[in-house]
Amino acid sequence: RFKKLFVHNIDYDCPEHELYTMLDQYGEIESLKLPRDQKGRHKGHGFVTYKSQEGADRCLKEGNNAKLM
Repeated sequence: RFKKLFVHNIDYDCPEHELYTMLDQYGEIESLKLPRDQKGRHKGHGFVTYKSQEGADRCLKEGNNAKLM
């Protein structure tokens, strides 16, 4: 069981703080990492690590296939 999840298909126009808010509804976030290109824009994917296993499990169950702005 893992607390770190790969998140993809993030809209390029979605600000990091909005993504954080969307993912935080499933559980408290330890970290959110979004790889960026040379211009500083995120690449449409990233990694979210939840502080608890329950948060990660809830995100997988309820957030799977959710539209990420």
